[in-house]
Amino acid sequence: MGKKRKVRVVECADEGPTAETVRKNVKSAVAVLIERHAESAGIVGLDPACGQAALEIAAVYVATTAGLWAKTARYGERMPGGTTADWSDAMVAANRRYRAWLDMALQDRRAGTASVRDVVLDAAVDGLGLRQIADRRGMDQRTVEKVLRESLEAYAVMAGWMRRAISRAA
Repeated sequence: MGKKRKVRVVECADEGPTAETVRKNVKSAVAVLIERHAESAGIVGLDPACGQAALEIAAVYVATTAGLWAKTARYGERMPGGTTADWSDAMVAANRRYRAWLDMALQDRRAGTASVRDVVLDAAVDGLGLRQIADRRGMDQRTVEKVLRESLEAYAVMAGWMRRAISRAA
């Protein structure tokens, strides 16, 4: 047998998450802006229709890119996803709206070097906060907020969920 080792047991109290973990766990920019809208009686922030736009953008993005990611299954089993033939009528309609928005969002470079699409996907798909997007894209947080608001309002208007874009009307 080998040499016996002395083991030192140290008790530690669970004090919850570290400050670093708390900093990383921020609310998505979309969630923050929708909360601001509710708290300010609709004066600032995002209308809930814009939240619906963000959810639809994320759903279509995930559905259209599903075939690009590795999947695991038992041998002989078929994995769902990856082809539009399996989509519901609602997802096909959502994809049409997404494609129309995507053409505009890829060409719009108000966000500096990043396209509006990049900023919206950071918020809607990756769930990043305003500061995280601003840092990632080299932008000011106010610019990120403006780009998100205007783009999601445009999507919601195009989808028929809002009458007109609020931020452009003001």
